[in-house]
Amino acid sequence: MKKILLSILLSTGIIAVKAQPPTEFWGFTEKGGLGFGTIFKTDNNGTNQQIAYRFNAATAGRNPDRNRFCEAANGKLYGVMEGGKYDNGILVELDPVTHTLVKKIDFYKPLHGSSPNGLVKGPNGKLYGTMMNGVDVDHDSQGNLFEYDPATNIFTTKLIFPGANDLYNPTGDMKLTSNGKFYITSWGSSTVCGIIAEYDPVTNTLTTKNTPFTSGENGCSPQGKLAETSNGKLYGIANWGGAIGGRGTLYEYDPVADTMIVKVRFDGSIPGESPFGGVELGNDGVIYGTTMFGGTDNNGTLFKYDPATGTFTSILQFNRGTQGAEPYGGLLKASNGMLYGLNSEGG
Repeated sequence: MKKILLSILLSTGIIAVKAQPPTEFWGFTEKGGLGFGTIFKTDNNGTNQQIAYRFNAATAGRNPDRNRFCEAANGKLYGVMEGGKYDNGILVELDPVTHTLVKKIDFYKPLHGSSPNGLVKGPNGKLYGTMMNGVDVDHDSQGNLFEYDPATNIFTTKLIFPGANDLYNPTGDMKLTSNGKFYITSWGSSTVCGIIAEYDPVTNTLTTKNTPFTSGENGCSPQGKLAETSNGKLYGIANWGGAIGGRGTLYEYDPVADTMIVKVRFDGSIPGESPFGGVELGNDGVIYGTTMFGGTDNNGTLFKYDPATGTFTSILQFNRGTQGAEPYGGLLKASNGMLYGLNSEGG
């Protein structure tokens, strides 16, 4: 039973909240609690773990397995997940001081869309996110992009993914970059297996970039967080595809030149297989990430890629019994420069 509980608890993304030392980490679990998942916190030593909230029914939200909290200017945490009154998803607010959770919006598909991805704070203090499924029958499978104002509790659908130019089904968190624009990955259409799109919040325009993913070359199913380096280039992962057995890729995207270059093709051995959760930029300027599978025991790996030298290094092959296995939610860089992550199995 102990092993089962550990695998349930450590299953999704986390956020670091600046509090009295030590730093607090808050996150969701997909299952456990009363059967619908929990909200937990711990310190940066992995001790003093507390379950702050147990989802008690599908209408109260459930299975927040793909997303992480976003801290707003008011110091409160906001997140999205499945479930809710209409089973289209919900948006919640968590007070990290009082542990009070408030459901702010029950997503209703004709008004909001359904199946929300994670939130990111924009330069205006408002929160932005995407829905995998759109707001009406005509756009059911295409998705939409929204803005949420924590100060007024106003939700605004900014645009509907048009379906044309392969703009379907946005996945993962949006990335706000130094040029003031957001970048989004999408599953694409029947002709491609993923695209990168650019959203300009000033003009409210969405543009497909000329770099579609194709399973035979640069990978398929881009997802998770993108990381921006000091030269303005973006790095991300594709979960599968690529030229070596279809086990995923690490790519570099240049927003200025609108070009993509595959830097790593995972082969299932020591480098790993099926990268997931996106990548994180370390204080050393190096890109870090994890794979769910592969490595010496097929338990997943921790890797790094140095953009300056083009060097890829497999840092760690996870040991299921002592370190856990199958990292799922990606890495998080805290204010102390350390990287933190969660394994969904083992321990």
